[in-house]
Amino acid sequence: MLVNTEHLCLKTPEHVEATAVLAYMKRNKAFFEPWMPTWHPHCLTETYWDFQLKKDTELLENKQQLKFWVYERVTDTVVGDVNFSNIVWGAFQSCYVGYKMDAQHNGKGWMTEALQAGIQQIFGNEWQLHRVEANIIPHNKGSIRVAEKVGFELEGRSKDYLKINGQWEDHMRYVMFNKNPRMPR
Repeated sequence: MLVNTEHLCLKTPEHVEATAVLAYMKRNKAFFEPWMPTWHPHCLTETYWDFQLKKDTELLENKQQLKFWVYERVTDTVVGDVNFSNIVWGAFQSCYVGYKMDAQHNGKGWMTEALQAGIQQIFGNEWQLHRVEANIIPHNKGSIRVAEKVGFELEGRSKDYLKINGQWEDHMRYVMFNKNPRMPR
């Protein structure tokens, strides 16, 4: 699946090369570390990303995850990612979303653009989910701003929610609901 926006192209894993993802992750390792779980020892290798892209493709085929790698359209370079994960069907019809943007493209509005496009897909005809949840560290003001711009609402605070960069961190729980959901699968 390819989704084009004004500045970006969102690509699902089967359209992505491990070398492109590896370059993005290497470029942003220090920038991402304060907001992410401790990195896997091999995450800065092409072999790791080959495996991860195959795994993400399988999760997509099984409708358990919808991950987009965000490319700048002009340069065809990976500049971000948006991941709708832990998709639960049936009466719940819900998932989590996480997102990151390349440090050199932060503040351009591109993550808002990418997240809006991803939300249209996850709430649209093929997926039709009811609810998306974004959990954000309270001092990550940029991610909170993006979530609020797109239309997420604060639902609450989760104590010691995730182990980020080696430390348990509280997270603010933001949610968005589909205004026109269909019956559960």
